[in-house]
Amino acid sequence: MASIIELASQIVSSHASSTPMTKDELIAELEDVHASLIALEKGESPTPVDVEATEEEERWLHLIEHSSMVKAFKSTLVSRHS
Repeated sequence: MASIIELASQIVSSHASSTPMTKDELIAELEDVHASLIALEKGESPTPVDVEATEEEERWLHLIEHSSMVKAFKSTLVSRHS
């Protein structure tokens, strides 16, 4: 079975192969993943990591947010005018 360090490096390596990352980002991600794996091994819940959304993810979040607002607005109009 792979060690925690090996698993962390495989996870980060896989992510880095599809996402451009700076040296500092790689180090930070490796530290975060390693800490999460240790927490899981101890039966603890890993601490969520704040991750900045990419520009594309921001567009999707914006679209989803506005879609929900439009649905709520439509539902309000329908209930008022029915």
